[in-house]
Amino acid sequence: GFDPPPPPPDSLAGTVDFSFSGHPPGRALTREQSTATALHMMRRVESDLRHQSDAQAVATEVDSLLGTAPLDRKARISDEAIEGLLAPTNQGGRKPRLTKEGLPMFSKRRHSQNVEKLLENQNWQEEEKANFIVDLAYGGSAIPQKPSSRFTPRSGLSCPPSKVKEWKSIDCHLHLLDFLQKSSGTQAALKAMEGCNVERAVVFGMPCCKKWTFYRPEQPLYYQDDNGPCYVYAYADQMVADAWLALDDNNRKRFAPCFASFDPTDLAAISHVRRMYNKYPKMWRGLGEVMCRHDDLTNMLMGKEIPRVNHDGLDPIYEFCVEVDLPCLVHHNSGRVGDISDGSFYLHEVEDVLERYPTLKFVWVHAGASRGCSQPEHHSMIDKMLTKYPNLTVDISWVIWEECICDDEGVVKDGWVECIEKHNTKVFIGSDNVAQFFPIKDTSVNLLAVNITKYWQLFDKLTPEAAENVSYMNAYRRYFEKWDVPSGGLSGRYQRTEAYYDCEALDPNLGEFVVGQSVLDDGGKY
Repeated sequence: GFDPPPPPPDSLAGTVDFSFSGHPPGRALTREQSTATALHMMRRVESDLRHQSDAQAVATEVDSLLGTAPLDRKARISDEAIEGLLAPTNQGGRKPRLTKEGLPMFSKRRHSQNVEKLLENQNWQEEEKANFIVDLAYGGSAIPQKPSSRFTPRSGLSCPPSKVKEWKSIDCHLHLLDFLQKSSGTQAALKAMEGCNVERAVVFGMPCCKKWTFYRPEQPLYYQDDNGPCYVYAYADQMVADAWLALDDNNRKRFAPCFASFDPTDLAAISHVRRMYNKYPKMWRGLGEVMCRHDDLTNMLMGKEIPRVNHDGLDPIYEFCVEVDLPCLVHHNSGRVGDISDGSFYLHEVEDVLERYPTLKFVWVHAGASRGCSQPEHHSMIDKMLTKYPNLTVDISWVIWEECICDDEGVVKDGWVECIEKHNTKVFIGSDNVAQFFPIKDTSVNLLAVNITKYWQLFDKLTPEAAENVSYMNAYRRYFEKWDVPSGGLSGRYQRTEAYYDCEALDPNLGEFVVGQSVLDDGGKY
């Protein structure tokens, strides 16, 4: 369908004769029918070309079709084209085309405005392609950009700089892989960390991968680039392990690796967790980021079951985390997307887990916020939750900084300062950078620094002890303090201790799977 067209000019009277090109004359349409048909054809052509991201072709096609022919000339179109105008799209075959004659001038004026907008958007798209790495590190932007559909929050917000000092910190939310399972690597991460006084980092992969659908001419870079689905990518955990294993001993202790590439709705997900943990029992420092309710990503995951924090599939995983004293980092929106009237709609699901597992070290990432999922008094809800549940901690990362904690001028709100000061032993900070730390072939712009130094103004407003806890000590105590870091012998491989497998696993010596409890010695093969 299409919107009703505006009334045509008075000069356009009578009927416009549509005849078969190269065939005997066809039927004649009334003025209203011909006007509606012409407008509908314009929208179809424009829509088809827009999907090809070719705004210049739109301009050429519209100018060619509308032209400057006298209005009294006949617009000729084939009968196949007339039928095709009202047929569903994507039927295959060659698309009908107008003979380039005699379409009304008012249509040209209307569509010329749309063409200008398309050309303007194309210019911004070209700039975004050149700076697409900045979009991947979506917590902030060092390069001014026009807001796009995948970059809606005020993440480029300019925050007042620290007036006290350059704060040493631990980044508690750093992805080594993006939604394509690609990365600029740990060496780039270390270089970026040096540039903003980040001494250590809690790192993980990306548990899901964006599908490149057949109708997309270019591969999407981010999960919100299009409506294509995402799927669980279990090998991401192994890639994080490989990246950590390749580090020398001095740098291994700077990264605390976590894993969570499994489907939270799968009752058998505990098998993956046990296999991966037992493969490197002294390496993993946490389970995360577990993706539960996550704004648009929830609907993009392949499968019809909604991942939620209190799903039955996660119960044995929580029990395992308690058993091995492993912190669990979970992304779970506190409310529904776009519903600011009730920003705690899903809060009961988080409380259910905290009440049933009181000894679970639960880290609520982004403090329950997400794109369009927060409330004006979000800090009050966080204050109540941290007061009520001793085992709950939160990390401040991603959009919560711009959408909740800061005002429109980029200054931290007083309510948040009071909340964080009160619970200063239960708050972490993180960049949430997604695998990219510098623009391509340019190390002058530190994308990690953008998302770390913004917190310095918060540290200035806290007491010295609270600032030290939030910026560094909380993370150090949780992830690094009692860690017997496995040594690889400088550049050698990871030397794993004997691991007890209580599920089916591959015995590298026998070359076959074994079932039940076994002590496996891989002879240094991993």
